Amino acid sequence: MGVLRLPRSDLAPGLAREALNRWMGYDHPSLDAVMLVASELVTNAFMHADQARSGGGIRFSLLHHGDCWRIEVKDQGSYSSVPRQKTPAEESEHGRGLQLVAFLSAGRWGTFVHDHRTRARTVWCEVPADPAAVE
Repeated sequence: MGVLRLPRSDLAPGLAREALNRWMGYDHPSLDAVMLVASELVTNAFMHADQARSGGGIRFSLLHHGDCWRIEVKDQGSYSSVPRQKTPAEESEHGRGLQLVAFLSAGRWGTFVHDHRTRARTVWCEVPADPAAVE
């Protein structure tokens, strides 16, 4: 459907959502779920990837893949962290993003490293095209 280069800034999630509206259409039944997942993955990319390294942009893509939407977010990675689900304290306001991704993708998400020297990484997930499949 589309590929977009995003800046490493807090503007990135909003730009990704705008692109999703164009690519999928404002009335697509799975748009809300895809937007939530994309926002979380793009936010994680600019918050957690190593900032000091060059090539600090984010590559965001959406593919229609059979019965699902495949979202991929590539960044320059991190030497100190790997994306993983956490179990935050009940009162915590952070740490639930990948739980949301796992739920909305029915567990179809993951990550892989492109270059073990630089740690460039893609986090992907597949959101069912039929929202009823998540329930």
